[in-house]
Formats: sequence, C-alpha cells, structure tokens
Amino acid sequence: MEELSPVLRRDEQAIFSLRALYRKYGYRQYKVNRFEEYDLYARNKSFLVSDSVLTFTDTTGRLLALKPDVTLSIIKNSKDGEPALQKLYYNETVYRAARISDGFREIMQAGLECIGQVDDYAMGEVILLAARSLAVISPRWVLDLSHLGFLSALLDELAPEAAVRGALLRCIGEKNPHELHAVCRAAAIPEADCARLQALAQLHGPFGPCLETLAGLSERPQAAAALEELRTLQGLLCAAGLEERVMLDFSIVNDMRYYNGVIFQGFVDGIPTGILSGGRYDRLMEKMGKHNQAVGFAVYLDQLERLQPPAAYQVDALVLYGGDVEPRQVLQAVELLGSAGKTVRAERRRPDAVAYRQLLRLGKGGLEILETDD
Repeated sequence: MEELSPVLRRDEQAIFSLRALYRKYGYRQYKVNRFEEYDLYARNKSFLVSDSVLTFTDTTGRLLALKPDVTLSIIKNSKDGEPALQKLYYNETVYRAARISDGFREIMQAGLECIGQVDDYAMGEVILLAARSLAVISPRWVLDLSHLGFLSALLDELAPEAAVRGALLRCIGEKNPHELHAVCRAAAIPEADCARLQALAQLHGPFGPCLETLAGLSERPQAAAALEELRTLQGLLCAAGLEERVMLDFSIVNDMRYYNGVIFQGFVDGIPTGILSGGRYDRLMEKMGKHNQAVGFAVYLDQLERLQPPAAYQVDALVLYGGDVEPRQVLQAVELLGSAGKTVRAERRRPDAVAYRQLLRLGKGGLEILETDD
C-alpha cells in the first residue's frame, strides 16, 4: 500500500486508496445512518457476524440499534426495479460485541455493493475490485472463491434431507473428509457419491485444474451453469492478470438462506483470519422484499492493526522550552519544524512515555539539538 503520510494509520491509508479505486470504476459513496430500527437486525440476526446488537430507546419510544452491519441498511434503502445498476461504496463504523471482553467496539469497515440486474461482467468486476482491494493493503494476498450453486446442486443430488445437508456442509466448511465420510455412512450415501463430496471438500487451488475436477463431480443443469459462470470469471481474471492470485476453495460456505452463486474471502500475509468477505446475495434481497439481484463485499479494516508495526517514535521532534520563552516563539519553532515534514511535540518538561527521534531545547537564542537518532 502506498504510504500516503507517516501520520496516518494503516487503516486510514487504506480508506483513501480504496475510495480512489472504487470511484475509478464508477461507484459512488453511500452514507448510512449511525443507527437503524432494531427490527431490521432482529429479522436478520443469522445474517450478522454476531447476534449481539447495541440497542437504545429514542425519545418517541422506538427501539433503535447502533448499526452492526452496513449491507442490510443499503438493501433496505435501495431503489427496487431500477433498470440501471446501483454501484455503491462505503466506509463506515459498525458496532459489534468485543471478541474477548464484555462490551462493544467500533470497527471501521469499507466495501461496495452492486445492486440490480447483475450480469457476468458486473459479477466479474466486483471480484476484480475485491482482488485489487487486497492488493491495495498488501502485496502478499490471495482471494479464495467458491460457488454455492455448484455445492447446492451436488447436495440436492446426494443428500436432500435437511439434517444430513447441514452435517455435510459443516464437514465441507471444516475441510474434514474423515468426519464427512462418517456422515455419509450414517446417511447410507454410497461410497462413490461420498468420494465426490470429499473431493469437493478438499478442492483448493488455481482455476484450471480445479475446474477440470468440478466438471467430473456433477452433471446437473444447476452445476453446469455454475461451472460456466466460473469459466467466465476465469477469463476475466486472466485478462486482468489476476488468475494466479485467485483460488477456488469450496470450503467457503455461507448461509444458503441469504447467499447464492459466487462467494469469496480475502487474505493477506501476516493476518491469520480473512480481512475481506463477500458474495452474491439475491436470496437476502428477496427476503427483504426486493426484486433486484446483488453482489458485494466488505473489507474489515480493524484487522489491519495486526499489520501495523510498533512505532519506534511517536514524534519526530520533542521541543523543550523554558518559562522565559514567549508562546509565539514556541509556535514559530513548532511550525518551522512542521514545515520540514516533521511531527512535533512541545513541552516544558520531558515526558517519560514519549518516544522521539530528536530532542531539542528552545531558548532565547533559538533551537538547540540535545539528542538525535537519525
């Protein structure tokens, strides 16, 4: 990621770069309210990362919630039946339960949504932008991609019972072929069919060889359509020079009540969990009474803290001044150093907990360097 300023944190730098990227492709910024009526989240709790929502009652007695998610708000307020695609991006703060301790935390999030009649190009463009969003953050990234249409077709063929499907999905998501085999045996699924499910669960790698494997796993029309869509995406990624960085991985499993078609997760070296997640969510649109199709993704900028190296210095220059120095002289010295691109802190006494690159004393005779670490 291009260093915009030594003062900006990594997540702040990412926001500027991502905004420029999304605007380049004709997406416009969308602003949402800080809070929504709680009912919006209560009706879609299983879609949320966490079902813990911070609520309060407003002056009219309505139960409101600080938003834990942006996509639901965008869908709620999107125009239905528009002939043109609605291409929107956002950078917002969401409020979610803390993972380790009690309470909630503010999370900075960026992302985009493409709503309307989503054709092959629009789908490919979103995946392209997801890949390039990762490249903005780190040169060492990978985007893993799956297709729920293919997975659903195979499960419809081999395990139509809901309980068995749920157990198989869990095993596929965990890449656990041994437990998957046990589930198949308990459900009396033939060994040859179980082998197909195991092959899908362990499938991970470049598009070329993976598509050949997929072609032999199911001949159902829904699977064939999914395979054709993946081939089209392969062509777009190849044209963009990104084919080697986007992998097929069918262990990516999202809730089929909301998602359909292509889903994906993005990773960068140095962070063990995914920092980007997205996919096609026509079913969520339908659940919320909308008739459009939609695809989008979110970038979890709070994860970038793990990439932030500990700062060797909090300021470039620490200026100490005595009681005989006029405030305007202090201001002049601070601005002089600042005009040279330095961060400056001015104090009467040296603070114990501030790391600095250079220590200066300001007296009537001007600035004197006491210590330097250049």
